[in-house]
Amino acid sequence: MECGISKNEYLRQKCRTRKFYLAVLSLLCVVSVLVLEQTVINRSYFDPHFKIHINVTVSDQRYYEVTTFPSDIQYSWSRNETKNPEMFILSAIGINFSKLNDYHAEVKISGWMALGLKASGIKCCFLMNSGALIEHHRPSRSLGERVALTSSQTTCPVESHIQDVKGVTLQFAESKCSMNTSAYIKPSVPIKPTDNESFAICLKILFGQINVGLLVEWLEYNRLIGVDKIFMFTYNLKREVRDVLRQYVKAGFVETRPYKYPKKKYHKIGTKIKSFFEDEQVAVYDCYERLSLYKYFSIIDMDEFIVPRKHDNIKNLMRYLMTKYPLAGGFQMTSYLFVKDIDQNGHPVRKNSNIGSYFKRFSFPKKARSRSKNILLPSRTSTIRTHTFSPVLNYAKIKINASDVSLNHYRKCYTDLRKFCKGSAVNDTYILKFLNRLNEKNQIVHYN
Repeated sequence: MECGISKNEYLRQKCRTRKFYLAVLSLLCVVSVLVLEQTVINRSYFDPHFKIHINVTVSDQRYYEVTTFPSDIQYSWSRNETKNPEMFILSAIGINFSKLNDYHAEVKISGWMALGLKASGIKCCFLMNSGALIEHHRPSRSLGERVALTSSQTTCPVESHIQDVKGVTLQFAESKCSMNTSAYIKPSVPIKPTDNESFAICLKILFGQINVGLLVEWLEYNRLIGVDKIFMFTYNLKREVRDVLRQYVKAGFVETRPYKYPKKKYHKIGTKIKSFFEDEQVAVYDCYERLSLYKYFSIIDMDEFIVPRKHDNIKNLMRYLMTKYPLAGGFQMTSYLFVKDIDQNGHPVRKNSNIGSYFKRFSFPKKARSRSKNILLPSRTSTIRTHTFSPVLNYAKIKINASDVSLNHYRKCYTDLRKFCKGSAVNDTYILKFLNRLNEKNQIVHYN
C-alpha cells in the first residue's frame, strides 16, 4: 500500500473512518427528530407573547404531501398520459341518491376532458363487489371553459347501492371496460355530520410558498367563528406547512387530499390563466360533492375571512338569514378589499402576514371591486363555480346586506388600481371582536 501502510492496517483505518461518519450521521438524525418534535410558531399578530406549540411526529419521508394518495384519488394516468390524452380522472365521490328513475345511487367523477370529446364518446364502467362489470352509456357531464383540457364532472348512475360498488372509471365508448382492478377507483362516500347546522369551507388548492403564521391564523379564525370542516387539496408545500396541517387533520378540523394534474405543459399552478382556473374548478367539483352533506358550504381563499357583523358566530348568522330568507338556495356576500402593501396616501407599508394590522378598507369603482363569494346550501344548489352558483327550482340566490356579513379580502393592491388605493379609505374594525376573542381564549394553544 502507499506510504508503507499494510493492506490490513489500511482496511482497519477505513473501517474506523466509516464508523465515525455513521456515528455523526446518527447524531444528526437524533437532533433533527428533536427539532421536528417541537416546532414553535410565533403568533405576534395578536400578542407578542402568543405562541403555538405544535408537536410533530416524524413520518415516512418518501411521501411528499400531508397524506398519501387515498383510494378515491386516481393518479395512475401520470404513467400513461400519451395513451389516452383526452380524458383524465382525479377523483370519484359516491352518494346513495339519484335523480334518475330506476337508479338508487350516483358516482360523481371529477377530472379533465379534451374540449372536443362528446358525451356520446364515453361510458361509465363499474366493477361490483360481486365481480360483475356494468356499463352506463351517455352519462351526463358538466364542462368548463374552452381550453385544451377543460374541467369536467361526469355523473354515473348506479342501479344498486353505492356500497355494492368496488370501483368505477370512465372509458371510451368503443373500448371494453377493463378487467384490471387497478384501473378502477373506489368511490369515497361522504359521512353526514351530526350537527344539523354544520358549516364547511373549501379552500380548493393550497400550494407554493405559504406563510405558516397566516395559515394558522386563518384556520384558528374559522374554527373560532364556528366552521366545522375545512377541505383542501395540497400541492408542493414546504415541510413546516405540511407539519402544521397534519395537526389539524389529526384534530378532525381539516381534511386534505394531494393534488395532481396531467399533461403539465397545459398547466401552471398559481398563474392566472384559463387553464389554472380550470384546474381549480376540478377541485371545486370534488370538494362540493365531498362536503355535500354539510348544511352550509363556502369556497374562499386563505386571504379571505367571513365576518359576521351582527352575530358572534357563523351559526347564529345562518339562523338569522334562514329565518329571514327561508327559500334561499345560497347567499352572495359583499367582498371588501383591505390593501396590505400601501396606505391611503400611497406610501408603502411594512409587510405583515396577519390581518390584525389592516383596518383601512378602500373604495373602488363598482366594476373593479373584488369578485363576490357565496355561502351555499348544497341540498338547494345545482351548479357551482368559485364565484357563481345556480339554485335548484323554487329556491333563490340572495344577496346579503353588508351590514349582516362581509368577506374581508386582505391582499396587495391590484396593479391596475393603484390610483384608487391612494384614495379615501374607511376605518373598518369589525373583525377585531373575533381577533380579541382569539387572544383572550388562546394565549397558548397546544396541539398534541
